[in-house]
Amino acid sequence: MKQNWTMSSLAFGVLSTALATGQNYAYGNIGNDFDGADVVIGNVAGTSRPDMILVAMEDATNVARYIFLRDLADDGRPAARLPSQWHTIATPLGGEQDGLGAALTELNGNSRPDLVVAVLDVGNPANAFRWIVAFDLGPDGSYTSLSPIHSFSGLGDTADGVGVAIGNLDNDPRPDMILMGLDVGGPYEEFRYRVGLNLNAAGQPSNWTDIQFIATGLTEADGAGCALANLDSDPRPDLVLTCYDDPSGPNRFVSYVGYNLDARGRSIQWETLSSHFVGLHGSENGDGQPEGAGIAVTNLDSDPRLDLAFVANDPGNPANFFSVDFRRNFIGSSSPFGSGCRSPGTGAPGIRVAPATRPREGDALTIQVTDATAYQAGALLFGIGAAPAPFDLSVFGLVGCTHYVPGAQVPLFGLPIAASTSFYIPGGNDGLRLHFQGLAFGAGGIALTGRLDVIIGNG
Repeated sequence: MKQNWTMSSLAFGVLSTALATGQNYAYGNIGNDFDGADVVIGNVAGTSRPDMILVAMEDATNVARYIFLRDLADDGRPAARLPSQWHTIATPLGGEQDGLGAALTELNGNSRPDLVVAVLDVGNPANAFRWIVAFDLGPDGSYTSLSPIHSFSGLGDTADGVGVAIGNLDNDPRPDMILMGLDVGGPYEEFRYRVGLNLNAAGQPSNWTDIQFIATGLTEADGAGCALANLDSDPRPDLVLTCYDDPSGPNRFVSYVGYNLDARGRSIQWETLSSHFVGLHGSENGDGQPEGAGIAVTNLDSDPRLDLAFVANDPGNPANFFSVDFRRNFIGSSSPFGSGCRSPGTGAPGIRVAPATRPREGDALTIQVTDATAYQAGALLFGIGAAPAPFDLSVFGLVGCTHYVPGAQVPLFGLPIAASTSFYIPGGNDGLRLHFQGLAFGAGGIALTGRLDVIIGNG
């Protein structure tokens, strides 16, 4: 039996951490006419702070330009722009582009980050991806050399945006690359992507996976992007897709998440991640048409919840500029603390938020206790607010056991096979801190999990 518990008290719970907030910045002086844009966040300069790269494809020359913004503060504001103008990837990438994507990785083994920039060239009967690697970015964002141009066809004939994401999907240590296009060949736009597996030192994959198709139901998107991150309790990477939807009226970024990609880039479950209205800064403010869009997932501050950075290339008047919107502390988090125990015996059951879900307000939060098949009954202990001090239970003969959450308790359902309890988190609880500990008992004795610390997000 599975029970949903409504924490009505959470509506006025202890908001003991920062709420998810948005900051919006504009960066100009990049040129006048572009086709595609993206945002990349990572550690390039080698300091303790992340850096941001904003990339766009200049239409007249078919070369990519990028701005390097060093040492982002907690609110996403950079300490410096290096240089004051832009960097140029001087090799043209095609004749006519329908979007641009970018990603950071390390390919040639010298521990300096490499920037991969890809476009979708529509100068052929079918769209062809073309990408290039700018090697060994320095502390000012400049590169030392460029790879040859690589190309690959087979995602469709028309597109309204491009994304690139690089991570590791299989057991091979070499990085894998996702190339995504927002296809407009049917009545509705859809994301299409393929995975290039096991990139070599020049950025060329050993083979390609089949195409994956993700429907949107949208018809007016202009610009798209993608990013790999880990949004749930499963260690496998999740794929975030976004597009800038610009029908008549207010514009918005519409985003989706595909959880727990396998080695071929296939997700076990897709769902909407966010849909929020973000106008641009200049002449296209509110309901205009950008010249490219993208997304990055990062963590800017000490709050464990992830931050999202959305970018749109605003046509402006007379010159283009990047409009960057940060959604800080957006994705709810869960973190294990301490260790569990079995008495008698060794080892311990685990505790986690159910995979392919996120701790967020206005939704169910399911807590699972794993590896507890030897027990017939149990309870889930929970507390709200600041984490309590642990209490050593060895004084009661439970050697190696610790009581972490001396709060309320609810039954733990599903023992001995699949133990879980679900709560409904009402709206208005963004930033709420919760703490959980599982307790199981039966003929084999008693078992306790470690503590699970959860912070509610709103995305």
